[in-house]
Amino acid sequence: LSVLEDVASDDQGKRKLLEAKAASVLVSLAKESGTVTVRRRSNDILCKLSNLQSEASALIAAGAVLPLVNILRDSSECEQALAIAALRRLTCGSETSGGQQAAVDAGCVGLLVQLLGPGTWPAQSDAMHVLHNLVSCDCTRSSVASDVGAIAACVGVLRASSDAEVRALAAATLACVAEAGSRAQIVAAGGIDALSPLLSSENGACRQQASRALNSVADDVSSHSALASSLPALVTLAGSASDEARASAMGTVHKLCGGDDGAARGALASSGAAVSLLLLELSGGAAEQASAMASLHSLSASKEALATVVGSGGAQVLVGVLSGGSPEPSVRRRAAAVVSRLSAPPHSEAVASAGGAEALVGALSLGERAVTRGVAGALEQLARCDSGRAALLRSGVPACVRLLEDESDEVKLHALSVLEDVTVSAEGRKRVSEAKLAAPLIRVLEENKLSTQLQAIRLLHTLLSQPQT
Repeated sequence: LSVLEDVASDDQGKRKLLEAKAASVLVSLAKESGTVTVRRRSNDILCKLSNLQSEASALIAAGAVLPLVNILRDSSECEQALAIAALRRLTCGSETSGGQQAAVDAGCVGLLVQLLGPGTWPAQSDAMHVLHNLVSCDCTRSSVASDVGAIAACVGVLRASSDAEVRALAAATLACVAEAGSRAQIVAAGGIDALSPLLSSENGACRQQASRALNSVADDVSSHSALASSLPALVTLAGSASDEARASAMGTVHKLCGGDDGAARGALASSGAAVSLLLLELSGGAAEQASAMASLHSLSASKEALATVVGSGGAQVLVGVLSGGSPEPSVRRRAAAVVSRLSAPPHSEAVASAGGAEALVGALSLGERAVTRGVAGALEQLARCDSGRAALLRSGVPACVRLLEDESDEVKLHALSVLEDVTVSAEGRKRVSEAKLAAPLIRVLEENKLSTQLQAIRLLHTLLSQPQT
């Protein structure tokens, strides 16, 4: 063994030993020898041979993984460090090499959890690499993802380690665990609080892997309450980065917008930075625009969010999208819904000043019932403010007259209210007359529906009380 140790000191010697089938003999000695010294020296040689990365598959095939894992059970810290470094090399190849499966079969996951526990361990980086190698492999991912101890160990590393590389590996491991489905377990282990500080790390890998992990965890809606506290960091990262970290952070923001957690939605609704980010996304490509519009549509159910949108200059941006800034009907539908919600007091004037009345009239061309109902209600609100009424006088009266032909009584009532408001002025009465109101108004009166009849009679009375009409 002493001779073999010397031979294994350089790459040429390592190759000669492997060509001579020494690996199998060394594995047997490392596993079965009754002498501690023989086992230790056999393992030392196996560790040296593992440095020859091109021959890793030969070592794995010879069964070298099991004795190396066994060293982690009760050997000295120095021996464990050598073994874990060797295991890192033997588990970093493709899954066809068999190194990852051999390590799991030998009980490596539980031993790594123990070694990554509280306290400082010199070989922590190599141990974290091995765990990441195992969770990155399709055939062994579930063995790590289903181990709550492994999840807790990664969270512990994130909290205790000051090594950026080790923390990035722990975050990447949790990302794989989340993608394998163990999201609730990460939340339960305090993973969100441990990952969130990495979003602001100066280390790019830390930011990227933490953002990736949180984006996957956010697929579990039970995580949204905890993620709410991470919103400022997520928004900052999504607004400043230009790499994968940005996409993941933006994805998490969208998932929080689409969820129903009160804490998360409250944080979003009051965050000018988050709303401004979503508004900025509307100027991006089709995919970014669709996601941003869906998020804004979801948030717009909140009055607080509507105030934040207006305060962030969102009325003009949304009116621009509605007026034809997007070729996607789904985006325009959602834009119509958001602008319709914004049109109610106290934001009516802001929407009208941004051209909202004209844009909403244009949205009627989408021909969808839900859009038409929302737009009709919004036009009623806008007709009650000076800017909105002026805009409707310029170009909205014919559309409102056509709404009297709609099958929905609700839409007709909104349209009748708008027409009543615009006929307060002589200019309005002129526009109504030019729009050939008489025939559709008479049809409404003939329908024998009390609610619409009463509103129609009020409009008719207003018109007939003016001699020029």
